[in-house]
Amino acid sequence: MLYDHIPCIKWDLNYMAGLHCFPLIWDGKSRRVAFIQKWNKVLLIKIIEIVQMLYLFLICYVGLIQSLTRGQAGCNIFLLYSIQLGLSSVVLYLLGMGVQHANSGGNLLNLLSAFENWLQHTFQGRFRDKVRTRRNILLRRVLLFANGLCPTIAILRVRRLLKNICNPIFLGYAIGYCSTCGKHVVIFGGGMILTGIKAGVIVFDGLHVAIMMSKAMFLLFDVILVATGCILDCLDVIGRYSAGNNRIGLTVRIRLYRCLQLLEKQLNLFGSKRIVPAVLISTPMVQICYTFVLIKFYRTQPIDGIVTYTIAISVCVVACMVFETFAAQLAIKSEQRTQQWFKEGGSKKCDRKILLSLQPMTIRIGSNFIDRGTALVTQNFCLTQTVSLLLM
Repeated sequence: MLYDHIPCIKWDLNYMAGLHCFPLIWDGKSRRVAFIQKWNKVLLIKIIEIVQMLYLFLICYVGLIQSLTRGQAGCNIFLLYSIQLGLSSVVLYLLGMGVQHANSGGNLLNLLSAFENWLQHTFQGRFRDKVRTRRNILLRRVLLFANGLCPTIAILRVRRLLKNICNPIFLGYAIGYCSTCGKHVVIFGGGMILTGIKAGVIVFDGLHVAIMMSKAMFLLFDVILVATGCILDCLDVIGRYSAGNNRIGLTVRIRLYRCLQLLEKQLNLFGSKRIVPAVLISTPMVQICYTFVLIKFYRTQPIDGIVTYTIAISVCVVACMVFETFAAQLAIKSEQRTQQWFKEGGSKKCDRKILLSLQPMTIRIGSNFIDRGTALVTQNFCLTQTVSLLLM
């Protein structure tokens, strides 16, 4: 249920509030997600997003220059780095960019919170699920992993820049002290001016990575994944109260199922625009590219680079596997509940007709939805394509 994951959500929102990059904050009094209303703070958030978009354009421009000069020694590997950083930036922007997009995620969390409060008030605490399932344990560990990931990646990025100021080369190329092939060029006569410029680049690049990662990880894991897990928890609790001494009437269970369908519609409305397509389409591409570069060029990478690539691949695998597994469980469990209720004896004819009309809950993209085999098919595709690239 949602209240199990509130500490992780609260930590993430407080972390992003310190970065002044997200339009959502945690309201401790109402224990809900609140929206930033001050125009100057919203303007600052939008300016940060514009600067991040300019950074993406710079990556694309440098990649284009590298593709035109790839005959030079060492340029091919930097072209691969530009491609993979461009792909990962596009995925993270799709997941977390946009004030209105973030507000929609906050509305979904508040809707889940209001629904759970209504359940506790109406059924006098019977729906406070105290059974710790493997799914809840997995979700808590994934959230802890995602929460610790954002500052870790930013620190690794800063460490790489401290060791090699032209890795990555994008801001250095824009200022003029790095070539497109990663070679250091002395400008401004060196000295304190150049040192100050490089220090500013390191701070800016670290903040950029921290902001980009934190927004994307929050909306993917703390909103989409938590919302899917909460609906699954409610289906489990309804299933336990479908029989025995604490049995709830069929009419009430149908009413609760319809409430969960409304949550599913809101979840699809929020996720189907950008997050779900990014997870299903773009994330496997990033996983393939990072795995290929890590295996092919691991000898040329420092330890920070190897750790960064390993973490990025782990994030892609976790995002695809866990989200697609949860989405498949949602379709399976919702269908099982309606079939189980339809087989109950003593039900009214009108209730059976209503049960026949109830559709399974699915995570959809248009007319397509995530099935039980989607996670394995995705990982099989990633492994096959990676091996094909290595053999070329």
